[in-house]
Amino acid sequence: MQWKEQFKHSKNHYIAGLSSADPRFPMVLWDRILEHATISLNLLRPSRLNPKLSAQAQLHGAFDYNVTPLAPPGTRVIIHEKSHKQKTWAPHGVDG
Repeated sequence: MQWKEQFKHSKNHYIAGLSSADPRFPMVLWDRILEHATISLNLLRPSRLNPKLSAQAQLHGAFDYNVTPLAPPGTRVIIHEKSHKQKTWAPHGVDG
């Protein structure tokens, strides 16, 4: 694949991630999701040296989803609130 094609795929992947972000996600923070976009794209792309591995695995070893969970960028998060801090019928989470 030519470098121009690779750049086009990377750009499209990044734009798709920004387009699917929560509407309240501040677009001034676009640079904060560059690493996320790079990791997710490299997980999808096969390595040139060993096509049985992803490009991410070839560069950095096996990816541990427990250490670095991946969710769509700009996803709204609800954080669980301890039961002693909430009323009986109150929601069990707060916006994060």
